[in-house]
Amino acid sequence: MFAVFAFAAVAASSASALSSVWLVNGALAPLTLVTSESLGVVLLEDMGSTPAMVNCEEVLNEGWVGPGSEDEVTSVVFMKACAVPAKAENLENKEVTNNCKSGTEATVVALNLPWNTLIVLSAGVFLDALTAGGNGPGYKVECTNILGGKSTDECTTQKGTTELTNEGENVLSVFPAAPAPSEFANCSIGGKEQGLVSGDVDLFAPAGSTLAVSEG
Repeated sequence: MFAVFAFAAVAASSASALSSVWLVNGALAPLTLVTSESLGVVLLEDMGSTPAMVNCEEVLNEGWVGPGSEDEVTSVVFMKACAVPAKAENLENKEVTNNCKSGTEATVVALNLPWNTLIVLSAGVFLDALTAGGNGPGYKVECTNILGGKSTDECTTQKGTTELTNEGENVLSVFPAAPAPSEFANCSIGGKEQGLVSGDVDLFAPAGSTLAVSEG
């Protein structure tokens, strides 16, 4: 799942979802190395009792697609520290003081790699759905909190999808805008179903090749 993290999810119903496949250069993809890069800002939020938000740019992923509908993320790298805004949102969508101190920088690392996913077609939309077991994909945020101490927050999930769209020679992967509360990640500070990720990611095949998703 090359959308960095799949914590804001739209669950794909097995009754309505159809199998789909990865294509490289218009043909069924063999096991193919791909990379991805975030477009603009990726927001990582913990919307619990002490809400926190960090804004991350230049997030690079690497992994594999194929054969068929399978894909895997093997590496997630945050190329620079993440910015900390003054405000964060809680689950009531109200802006409150960010628990991470405004004007400082936060560091983020991915947890529990590799992440395994499977693409499906549901109601005319291509979705990349987690198939992970164990502790599930996640991330760890370390920041200076508003009291001047250090906060470490780990958020993980067992489920989630992102929406895939063919964009020229690449594939765009987008987090859903309004996930249900049950589709949020579990965070070590905020608690159950408090973690949210938003942003867009562009997926690339090797140089000179095209990447796409298609009905199986």
